[in-house]
Amino acid sequence: MTIYYIDGSLNVENLANMFAQKSGINPSIATTIITVVMQYVTQQLAASPKGKGGIGNITSVLSNLSADLKGDHPLVKEVQEKANLQDSQQATQYIHKAVDFVKEEAGHNPQGIESLFGDVLGGVSSAGSAGPEVGEQVKKGFGGFLKGLFGSKNK
Repeated sequence: MTIYYIDGSLNVENLANMFAQKSGINPSIATTIITVVMQYVTQQLAASPKGKGGIGNITSVLSNLSADLKGDHPLVKEVQEKANLQDSQQATQYIHKAVDFVKEEAGHNPQGIESLFGDVLGGVSSAGSAGPEVGEQVKKGFGGFLKGLFGSKNK
């Protein structure tokens, strides 16, 4: 199966489909994991004093997540709940696979990955504030994606 970029750019749905295809993980679970990982990274970027984006900052957050990820990490619990996985070890392995995949894709397509995070981060205050509004911006940014993914295909 070939994945085509819409309008030549990478979007979250394409990224999740590519991840599902490469990892062999159920596409629904893969979409959930990619979305949760991207939300987490976006929140970390928005709260970072180094700045909001840039492929270096994105891969740095991903590397830190990979190093810190254990069964008791809040992200593991969130993936377990949202993907309906009983085993925290399985959720942890899936998240590691997703992080590695996004890092690999960042190496192949840095502009595409930057644009995915930039679409959400673009609405975050340029002053770098990471207050409650960041979480709302992240939800809004991925809310549109989720509506598009699970909504009507007759657009």
